[in-house]
Amino acid sequence: MKRIGAFLFYDVLEQRGKTGNPTLIQTDIWNGDVRYELFPEGGQLFSVSFFYKQFNNPVEERVDGNSIGNIQSTFINTKSATNFGAELEFRKTLSFISAAKIFEDLTVFGNLALIQSKVNVDGQDRALQGQSPYAVNFGIQYNNIESGLNANITFNQVGRRINLVSGPGFPTVWENPRALVDFQIGKKIFKQKGDIKFTISDILNQYYRYYQDRNDNKKYDDDKLDNPYVAFRPGTTFGLSLSYRL
Repeated sequence: MKRIGAFLFYDVLEQRGKTGNPTLIQTDIWNGDVRYELFPEGGQLFSVSFFYKQFNNPVEERVDGNSIGNIQSTFINTKSATNFGAELEFRKTLSFISAAKIFEDLTVFGNLALIQSKVNVDGQDRALQGQSPYAVNFGIQYNNIESGLNANITFNQVGRRINLVSGPGFPTVWENPRALVDFQIGKKIFKQKGDIKFTISDILNQYYRYYQDRNDNKKYDDDKLDNPYVAFRPGTTFGLSLSYRL
């Protein structure tokens, strides 16, 4: 693993060099959860759960104090951390809206997780590096067995999280939330033996934005109020695939 290798490697997405740490200790995780689930009809689901996790020696990424020139990072063990929260998940067809066939073929689904994360370092509480306070995904799916036509569109987003723990003279780097919307449409062909699919990934093409929150208002304002670290748009991807089963 790169994290424990005693060498420098470059992260293209985060645009910085990273040095592994051979002295890292493996993280121990103790967790428990309580879950309640309902399955009203075939393929439908409603569930709610509450969870707690205790991390001993969690691994975090922080500024490498030995870096010269451009900022580099390394990996360290923090003494302990906790995560606790709740998760809601559902999947339901829309046949309750109308008896029309199209509503029988439409399904909505989603998942929402709310997480409270805490690490105590030098008497100060903060979130665990890389842990978002929330994660949400939602989608709608169309599937018609008779015609072999199917389509879905999904939305995903995670909350603001620490990308890089602060070091001497270098404040914490945050990752700004970005919405991710994907679309796919497919069709069974060749007497159900083949599939043709068209996909569009990252339709909104929002910025990946890493920044230092200079005014400490827990959000990104602009380059005048906050200090930009990395910002780029990855682009929207289009794909077309054809498969055939013998």
